[in-house]
Amino acid sequence: MLRAFRFRHAHGARQSGGSELRLRQVTAPRPAASDPSVARRIALLRICLICVIVFIHVPVPGEFADPRSGAFALIRSILCDGLFRVTVPVLTAISGYLLFRSGLDRRWGDLVSRKSRTILLPLVVWNLPLVVALYVVEARHLTGHAFVAPAYPFDLANWIDMTLGLTAQPVNYPLYFLRDLIVLSFLAPLFGMALRRAPWFGLAAVTLVFYPDLDGLLVTRDTMAITFYLGGLAATRRWDLTALDRFWPVCFGLLVLGATLIGTQYLADIRGFTALAPLLVWPLTAAVVDHPAARRLAAASSVSFAVFVSHAPILLAFWLVFERFGTVGSYPLFWLLAPLAAIGVAVGVRTILYRVAPRCAALVYGAR
Repeated sequence: MLRAFRFRHAHGARQSGGSELRLRQVTAPRPAASDPSVARRIALLRICLICVIVFIHVPVPGEFADPRSGAFALIRSILCDGLFRVTVPVLTAISGYLLFRSGLDRRWGDLVSRKSRTILLPLVVWNLPLVVALYVVEARHLTGHAFVAPAYPFDLANWIDMTLGLTAQPVNYPLYFLRDLIVLSFLAPLFGMALRRAPWFGLAAVTLVFYPDLDGLLVTRDTMAITFYLGGLAATRRWDLTALDRFWPVCFGLLVLGATLIGTQYLADIRGFTALAPLLVWPLTAAVVDHPAARRLAAASSVSFAVFVSHAPILLAFWLVFERFGTVGSYPLFWLLAPLAAIGVAVGVRTILYRVAPRCAALVYGAR
């Protein structure tokens, strides 16, 4: 949901010989996710986790904010405040893995060019028009909805902040992920030196700086830097990505246990849970990746970015209608159906735009 439109009661938001050395120096790194199974697992996680994110961003009325208020509130809290919070750390670890696996951190010019096109441009495109729209709505008093972050009256610094998320979440507030990801991408050359020269010292340093938030506003989600670096470790150290596969039932049990404790106890600090999330979630894909349904989902992964960048304004439209016509009793049905409808609309818009204006679509969706 848009930061500016966020419902006021919503719950908030780790010695070889010389000839061998010469061979290593001239041999290009293998392409990212060159193993078809790994690539399919990554694609499956992307589409599933981003669809799950949509459920997290459905606004929560005060009647359902407390997990002790009823069975639905308890289930929603376990899922949205606990289990579904693995989404960002896992997606961040995947981003780190792919970036360092491709060696992009060693090509600064390519890194800046690619990430500006695939992350920074969509961040602006999916925020600035919403800031303008919010300004018009507030200036003309077109709705009685109470907005958290006003765009009216005009203030340039505020507009830049709402567009780029420099000191706070952008107006399309799920896109703080893109804001943090581009910062981490630009830090990748520094991370890369640590990963290849002193990987474990680098992990300790990243944890000591980012976990207690010593970086200030540099990265808004503390554990993103840690999981990004973990993805880099998996890539540069060439970890066996199947090593934990046989333990997937244990990983699943730990995820459920952690999510249940978070949801029932209403815990605010879940950074330890999210920092370990990639190590617990990745093995689960081994149990389902070869299922026909999973293969179909993985094949549809190209739409996941479109769902991510556009679901918040679509949910906002649904929510404004529900605020006017919905009831407390019908909210559980709204919570279930609104995300599914938002995903459908996002995919439909992307499909149409790529058909009628493919170049525009490529800019809007970061060439995805």
